[in-house]
Amino acid sequence: MDIHERTTKWSKGISEMDVLSLAEKEMVCNKVAKQLFAICVTVVTLILIAIIASMFEYPWLLDYMTNTANTTNQNLSTAHSQAGRAGGTMASLPRMIPVLAAMLIPTMAVFYIIKKPLLKRETKKLVEKKLADTPSTDDVLTSVYWELFVLHE
Repeated sequence: MDIHERTTKWSKGISEMDVLSLAEKEMVCNKVAKQLFAICVTVVTLILIAIIASMFEYPWLLDYMTNTANTTNQNLSTAHSQAGRAGGTMASLPRMIPVLAAMLIPTMAVFYIIKKPLLKRETKKLVEKKLADTPSTDDVLTSVYWELFVLHE
């Protein structure tokens, strides 16, 4: 997916983005994509830390992770071609699915839950900045000194 497709897809359903040009929408989407990347990497890191800490607390989890690593290494060490490695990975996948699910499901949930609020927030910031940078023409006559003379007959 290129940047134009992502911008079009992400801006659907967000009425705040209707006032922006395509370039501004792309700028907002790029900024939000960077924020989401940082947030998702943080979530995955915290989950990995939790899994590692849990392995010290629960011996069965340590055994499961050790057996998963041993099975994966054994399946991959017997493969001597690219197809064999792919087969070894597929054979190890049933043991890795719970670990992958524990990492990916919360990360994807966080991504989809906060994407729209982040887009709205960044759009609001950009619109406010544009309004602040645009000189106002409403107060042109307020800086003029007015003096009224009353003529008596």
